[in-house]
Amino acid sequence: MKTKEEVLLALTGIKDPEWHRSMVELNLFRDVMLNENSLSLTVVTPKDLHIEAKENMQEEITKAIKLHFHQSLHLRFRTMTPYERTEIETKMNKSSSQA
Repeated sequence: MKTKEEVLLALTGIKDPEWHRSMVELNLFRDVMLNENSLSLTVVTPKDLHIEAKENMQEEITKAIKLHFHQSLHLRFRTMTPYERTEIETKMNKSSSQA
């Protein structure tokens, strides 16, 4: 059976539309659960996505997953909290100041 780490590895190429960095690196995929028949995860977005942007992101995630997994896929989307946004921005500022 595949693992959570393999799911995240399959998703590493997906970039956040606002910060243009890997959503895996930013820890924007949460609650990854998989079994023999299904795979589900939560996608945390920096802001509410309009329908077209959400559909595009859902399609990109689905394509990446279907290359490696055969389970049915269930995605949940939620907007990040102000605390989560601050944590990511702090992390990004630290990494850019070290470069």
